[in-house]
Amino acid sequence: MKLWNRVLGPSAPSSADPRAFQQERVALYVKLLLILLGSFYLIDAIGAVGRAGARGMLELGMLFHLALLLGLLSAWRFVRRGERSMTALGVIDAASTFGICLMGAGLLATIPAQLVVPGPAFAVAFAVVARAAIVPSSGPRTFAVGVVASLIVTYGYWHRGAEAQPEPGFVFAWTIAFALASAAVSRVIYGLQRQVQEARQLGQYVLEDKLGEGGMGAVYRAHHAMLRRDTAVKLLLPERAGAESLVRFEREVRQTARLSHPNTVTIFDYGRTPDGTFYYAMELLDGADLGEIVEVGGPMPAERVVNVLSCVAGALAEAHDIGLIHRDIKPANIILCQQGGAPDVPKIVDFGLVKQIDAGGDVLQTKADTLLGTPLYMSPESIRNPEAVDGRSDIYALGAVGYYMLTGHHVFEGTAVVDVCLKHLDAVPTPPSERLGQPVPAALEQLLLQCLAKDPAERPQTALELQERLRDTGLPPWDAKRAREWWSTHGATLRSRRAAAEPLSGSDRTLAVDYGQRS
Repeated sequence: MKLWNRVLGPSAPSSADPRAFQQERVALYVKLLLILLGSFYLIDAIGAVGRAGARGMLELGMLFHLALLLGLLSAWRFVRRGERSMTALGVIDAASTFGICLMGAGLLATIPAQLVVPGPAFAVAFAVVARAAIVPSSGPRTFAVGVVASLIVTYGYWHRGAEAQPEPGFVFAWTIAFALASAAVSRVIYGLQRQVQEARQLGQYVLEDKLGEGGMGAVYRAHHAMLRRDTAVKLLLPERAGAESLVRFEREVRQTARLSHPNTVTIFDYGRTPDGTFYYAMELLDGADLGEIVEVGGPMPAERVVNVLSCVAGALAEAHDIGLIHRDIKPANIILCQQGGAPDVPKIVDFGLVKQIDAGGDVLQTKADTLLGTPLYMSPESIRNPEAVDGRSDIYALGAVGYYMLTGHHVFEGTAVVDVCLKHLDAVPTPPSERLGQPVPAALEQLLLQCLAKDPAERPQTALELQERLRDTGLPPWDAKRAREWWSTHGATLRSRRAAAEPLSGSDRTLAVDYGQRS
């Protein structure tokens, strides 16, 4: 299989662009003809040299064969370089097929009439069917190409004389039959290709490779069919397409779309496909989440921690001001990306568990007796009474994220989800300096421990207050030069890890536990 892919290339399309895909397939078809024709030329050359020595290479048939071989080589190089229009690709595709037919007809003129030569008819039949299988083409076009090819090779047999075998009538019937078969093949493959293309397209967005999967849905790299803008498209997983999940998923995009803070992911569009799949398109973030960054680079400098927490706190302040609580702040939902030429721009993603509170303090669109969140970053009140959480629960989770960034360890760890939850309820966090085994800025350590207070009243009361206190820690700013140096050192490792990513462990996953069903 590796040898086949090396010679002919992979069978799956590498591009969602129809023109680019057509160019790939035409190049593959011409390459196949080139390989086969080159092999036959080598065999004929050995025979010609054996018959007449070096002069055998100057025989008319050998020269005609060589001319076609060079023509196919030129066509292949032309198709492989640059972007070619659909019209140019159609001309190359048909000309290559007709070239094989002309070669067969030309060779027939150089062979004595009394010899039986079925090879050219078989070569034409092979070329017509191979083209139908490789090059996307409509049935009528494929049949038209097959008819012209059949007429060319039939004329070659007719020109040899009435006594030549096989008879022209037989050749015509044989090649026309293959033309009909190839038209049927093209119709099936062309139709399947269109179905696959339609299946990969959600609204105006064409899906490409899968980027990841979270508690609510899967995220794909995509591009807008008209604008050619790269985006990320999130869609609800089919197995989670229950009525409650659909409501929550649609609420996520509606609420996120209300946010305009530069450190919140931007929503471009959303909708549903004819089969009911709900999706939304958002900006494509070029970077990695905090969990990946800490795993690759280890604990972060205090200045970087303050920079990230300050930006995220600002984004949460906007959300809290309009009554939205994230409820799933964790390293995996904070992406550090490059944007506008600036490195280390934090972005909050995945508002799938967002809770909305109206002006009177009532919870909207939240099912009773349900524990939602990620155990490693859940506040005590979100475990005891999920319906009582407010913005201070996000502050607790952000404090736990800061602790993780600074030390490389979670605040509380355990062998089971229950162990972690119990520690959030009762255990006292180990100070970061003790956990890290080295001093950390006292103001930052004190602020993180205050964010992790069991009683919400003992934490910073708003995200804006937290942001102001982070700025007052007195640490120098995390500058772009240091950020670029970090990405230059660790960027390649991050990309290779993401390509071989494994599923998250239980305590790292977002939970949705229904207390009402436990009885």
